[in-house]
Amino acid sequence: SSSVPTPGSLAVYCQVARTMGRGRSSSSGSRSRSPPRKAVVREKVEKVGVYKEIEDEENRRKACGEQPLGLAEKDSMFRNYARKQQGLAPLQAKDMIGDKGGGKGKGGKDKGGGKGKGKW
Repeated sequence: SSSVPTPGSLAVYCQVARTMGRGRSSSSGSRSRSPPRKAVVREKVEKVGVYKEIEDEENRRKACGEQPLGLAEKDSMFRNYARKQQGLAPLQAKDMIGDKGGGKGKGGKDKGGGKGKGKW
């Protein structure tokens, strides 16, 4: 009873390891292909919140023969929905036009890193 494997026992070990998926695959190189996937049929997702409001408005306009919602109108619907959730009054179209203030004022320090600044 020695602990050194004999050539016969080594071959049995390799065969067991192969059947367990640890060894090399066959040398033929051919792999089995999985069957082609069927087209997945997805259920229609029910929209909620502001997306439902926008879809309802688009459907109403389509049924009445009106023009579809523009980007500015959708934007105002998004903003007003959020304001309604917070208990605030909705914004009017005139409140959303243009950039009121903000941005970089006069006399601001330039924070950009131009050439020659820094160690590198």
